[in-house]
Amino acid sequence: MQFLNRFLESFFKNEGDRKKLVSVVIPSFAIQSTAILIGLITNFIMARGLGATGYGIFTFAFSAVFPLVNLVSFGLGVLMVREMPHIITLNSPGLLKGLHHWSVKLAIPACILLAVILASVTYFSPHNSYTVPILIASAVIPFYGLMNYYTSSLKGMHKIVLSQISDNLIRPGVFLLLLVWSYYFSSSFGVYTVIYINIIAFAAGLAYASVMFYKTIELKGIEPEYDKKKWWSGFGSLSLLNGILSLDARLDLLMLGFITNAAQVGIFGIAHKIALTLYFFLSVMNTIIAPSISRMNSLNDKVGLQKMITKTVRWVMALSLPAGILIIIFSKWIMLYFGKDFGDGQLALIIMCVAQLFSISCGPVGLISVMTGHERYNTIATVLSMTMTVALNLILTPHWGVTGSAIAVAGSIIVWNVYMTIMIKAKVGISSWGYKIK
Repeated sequence: MQFLNRFLESFFKNEGDRKKLVSVVIPSFAIQSTAILIGLITNFIMARGLGATGYGIFTFAFSAVFPLVNLVSFGLGVLMVREMPHIITLNSPGLLKGLHHWSVKLAIPACILLAVILASVTYFSPHNSYTVPILIASAVIPFYGLMNYYTSSLKGMHKIVLSQISDNLIRPGVFLLLLVWSYYFSSSFGVYTVIYINIIAFAAGLAYASVMFYKTIELKGIEPEYDKKKWWSGFGSLSLLNGILSLDARLDLLMLGFITNAAQVGIFGIAHKIALTLYFFLSVMNTIIAPSISRMNSLNDKVGLQKMITKTVRWVMALSLPAGILIIIFSKWIMLYFGKDFGDGQLALIIMCVAQLFSISCGPVGLISVMTGHERYNTIATVLSMTMTVALNLILTPHWGVTGSAIAVAGSIIVWNVYMTIMIKAKVGISSWGYKIK
């Protein structure tokens, strides 16, 4: 425990940061850890109950839906996080109420319109095994979009822990409870049932987030004020960026579904989720070092920033590498644990684990770019990554299936991280690579 305290104190040097450790960072760790555990249990039940094909159909349906949600809600959410603290600092409740009214009036019809468009395009397209699941899943768009809006608004009001509960505990918790009940006590457990349950879970997450928002903020009796030109400008650029990022995160899975079949999507989905658990330690450390990166950069303390980043990457690799090696060694048994249909994903899991470890070794390049004001390079890197994903999937997936998609993922990860590492060195003046302090 003394060692842990000394380690954390190297990142939380002043009293304000130490208070944040107790009030925000540690609770956030607990919430994220619980969310990962719930996610693993949930995916295990779905994989066992639905098999590779059923799980693949479920995964593909929501992978087609979520980028559309994020096109509106994530851009709007980032705008809330950026604008609300500024408005609160100005002590302008009228602008705060105006921003809320403008955002809700934009989010509700936009989400409904997107749901209708997706359902219409799907209905009038050539029918296949994904058609009805996507039609049903499109109903989640208003619930997910508004939940994102309210959670982002809570974060914008500095309610960091409260903003994480809806999407990390309430939604997955309700989903897991209903899933367990359906799996063990219902005779109608299937893809459609699981999709309906997921929609209900998102509705529960929205209900909690909206109640907490209106409990936190007082808007009655305040005359709204508006700065629509500024808000529209910010919303447009942020929506485009977040839409691209969201599509990039699911492009490999969507292409795999179009090129092969639902079973391959299911196998890939499980392997990808397992590989992504290696990011847990980097995610935790990002929460710790984010304010320090911003502070050191504003002070132009390149030496201190370099030492902190190097120390962080070394610690994260010390924790992630053994976990990655264990997953690789036991990859066959891990995949078979989800069902005999998933055994074909062993090589894909190994490839993606290696790629994730490479990404971790490059350091928190995305966080550094955002905290130092160079986030535009994220967009460039993501476009390059998407290009690599499309090209490799078209070449490899028709012949190698899920393994080809895994290679495409690895290639896009390498391209993204190499580009970002070079740009961080050129623009920020530090090396994110954790093995040499320059």
